[in-house]
Amino acid sequence: MVMEELLLLYACCIPVRGARRSVICDLQRAQVFPVPNSLYDLFDARGRLRLSQLRRSNTDTADRAVLEEYIGFLLREELAFLCSEAEAPRFPRLSREWLYPAVISNCIIDARHTTAHIHADLLEQLAALCCNHIQFRFFETVDRYWLEQLLDLIAQSQVKSVSLLLRAGADADSEGWPDQLLARYLKIQNLTIHGCKASQCIAWARPGQARPVWAVMEVLSALHCGVIAPHYFSPNIPAFTEALHYNSCLNRKLSIDAAGYIRNCPSMPATFGHVDDTRLADAIRQPGFQQYWTLTKDEIAVCRDCEFRYICTDCRAYLEEPDNDRSKPLKCGYDPYTATCQDWSSSLLRQATFGHYQQQTS
Repeated sequence: MVMEELLLLYACCIPVRGARRSVICDLQRAQVFPVPNSLYDLFDARGRLRLSQLRRSNTDTADRAVLEEYIGFLLREELAFLCSEAEAPRFPRLSREWLYPAVISNCIIDARHTTAHIHADLLEQLAALCCNHIQFRFFETVDRYWLEQLLDLIAQSQVKSVSLLLRAGADADSEGWPDQLLARYLKIQNLTIHGCKASQCIAWARPGQARPVWAVMEVLSALHCGVIAPHYFSPNIPAFTEALHYNSCLNRKLSIDAAGYIRNCPSMPATFGHVDDTRLADAIRQPGFQQYWTLTKDEIAVCRDCEFRYICTDCRAYLEEPDNDRSKPLKCGYDPYTATCQDWSSSLLRQATFGHYQQQTS
């Protein structure tokens, strides 16, 4: 008996079908390969192609040529490998389970140049929730010495990484200070200075070290959130598996606005107390705080038909239909039915909808 030859996708290479086309997400190398739906449909549920069977069934010359082209592509890009049916059980599929040993995984804190409610006790509350990452966003210029005192507190805490969004100004623009921050505080994962005269990105000498980024665009409020774009895609195992079961933006997120009010998302209107009189652990147990944590892309209009749905972030703050919490994110210009993309802000209808949100926050 002739043993069936198989073409088996590597465990980290997962195909996802969309309305118009599919993708193969290489979660180990953080790469995404668009492919025709006709290629996706050749795989069985275990990510295998039965080559002998397919070659026998594709007797038409043109179909056979397409099949061989598909096979060559998968082997050339190292997305799949050849094996026998007897060998296939030795290569189990990647687990789709997502486990995270924390109540809150990340926190966004919006701050003014000096904000009284950001202190050691607040950091201890975040530590009790096992929060590993904090993003500080400064829409105004920040006091240099106050920020360094804050980073000194974080250096002694269990927080593993910090992102900083700083407003361009006297301190942020001073020669060498951003580099000094990165050299002194190794927990800084990235540092962006917005509202600059020119955009630039300075590479750091040591591999793996963060680097400062200067951006012309000004970020003046939380209204800048919610943009969906390819450079925000996260084709990696933790993000992909989380998106299978939970919301890719809101799950286990906590936010504190510049006035000290506790939110799930800084751009959403619901608040759950103030840090001066509400413990974070109590806030996240309030009705509504975790409302969207388990809302996946598979439940959202249009997104559920998109091939990028498990590597894309979501947004429930700005929606195409503001009264429909299952509506597509407003700031996404991709159409999975045509596989084309346009700038979301070029649509007059979307601009009018965004105006609705601007009025809500004014």
